[in-house]
Amino acid sequence: QYFEQVAERWDSVRSLHVADAEVEAALLAAANADRGDDARIGRLLDIGTGTGRVLELFADRIDQGLGIDLSSNMLKVARAQLSERGLHHCTVRQANIYALDVPPASIDLAIAHHVLHFLDDPAAAVAEAALTLRPGGQLIVIDFAPHQLSNLRTEQAHRRLGFDDAEIADWFARAGLSDVTTTHLVPPTPSPGSSRSGPVDGADGDLL
Repeated sequence: QYFEQVAERWDSVRSLHVADAEVEAALLAAANADRGDDARIGRLLDIGTGTGRVLELFADRIDQGLGIDLSSNMLKVARAQLSERGLHHCTVRQANIYALDVPPASIDLAIAHHVLHFLDDPAAAVAEAALTLRPGGQLIVIDFAPHQLSNLRTEQAHRRLGFDDAEIADWFARAGLSDVTTTHLVPPTPSPGSSRSGPVDGADGDLL
């Protein structure tokens, strides 16, 4: 229900996180770590695609992109934006994160960008995503590090107040994924007298 209500203004809600440019640069770097900057990616799966921003980000690097989301309103916004940008090799559809309905071993790169903290069972979502990966495929998770902003539970429907490295590494290990690396992104400290307000990431920022 929360996502149905905020779909049209989701990009502005997301602007309260670590700067998008920094997160997206780290995301591209992680995806290119074993491929090289100019390497093509076959099939990309964007889990919890929202407005389709990850598909847009990778559009010129992939052969095919699929975004899944449970919110019909989010998907409506994503379809409109992908169509407006002429990204016809990227599609979105409705699916449950615990039952992705994607052929096993068919995905080269799967991404869950600020999704897991909304879930009652993040470990199950990681396990489901792992099943879609081809041999040598990659799963990238971007999410909050531990923080104390409990107001996000009521204001933005967060179920988890971030995750520590060991917790996510354990989920990956149980899903049969290896070679796990973690990058921390720290938001800038507001200067004295700054007018910035509203919820931001916890002291440890995002982890990727």
